[in-house]
Amino acid sequence: MPTERTALLAQTGRAFGAAELFLAAGRARLVVRVAPAGNVEPERFATEQLAAHALAWMASYVEALRQMRNWAVRL
Repeated sequence: MPTERTALLAQTGRAFGAAELFLAAGRARLVVRVAPAGNVEPERFATEQLAAHALAWMASYVEALRQMRNWAVRL
């Protein structure tokens, strides 16, 4: 029978996986919008600056979640 800690780590693992997928989807959508030919087009990037900042914010939170979960695993 799993302990409460094990169950919580499993749940946070699933949540973190979902956060990573969400980030990957956001990154893919932004790339299509700012670099349709493979290289970032400055004028497109300027137009999509809010989306780029949102992606950076999202990436920061996903990394924070990764580090907190890794810390919890080591406890």
